[in-house]
Amino acid sequence: RKALADQAAVARKKHVAGRLAKLPKAIREDVRKALAAGKAGRSEVERYLAGKFGPLLTIDDATLKKLEPAYAKAIAETDKPRCWLCGRTLGRRVEWHHPVPKSRGGRRTEPVHPICHRTLHAHFTNHELARMERDGVDVRKAEAIAAFLTFIAGKPPDFHAPTRKRRRDG
Repeated sequence: RKALADQAAVARKKHVAGRLAKLPKAIREDVRKALAAGKAGRSEVERYLAGKFGPLLTIDDATLKKLEPAYAKAIAETDKPRCWLCGRTLGRRVEWHHPVPKSRGGRRTEPVHPICHRTLHAHFTNHELARMERDGVDVRKAEAIAAFLTFIAGKPPDFHAPTRKRRRDG
């Protein structure tokens, strides 16, 4: 999020600089000073200039997305739903995982990639998953899952590979 905010700030500064450059030289510096001054510390002339040129020099997110395609792409990436286990964006196929299995009274579901879902159930029984959730243990920190997360990190959302057979529920 911080990188996105920084990217927006750079794009806004670029926009303001371009708009300021179009103003007559005689008032350009005065407008810059008026906008930089705090509202309480502005003189009458600075209030006038800020009121007149401030709206011209501001840019909303919709316009910023149109002017800066890289910013629009970054925003779109952050808006996509993510996998509960690995954190990558979800692909075409989505499965729903119960952090506390239904057989153990769980109702809440989380979206996961099919490969992530199969890996979870290949390494943990429903009893183990229920206990880990109850005890506040992060599944991602288990050795086998941590290794899987390192492996899957750079893969595309719809990546699939064979997963070893499930363990029996106990």
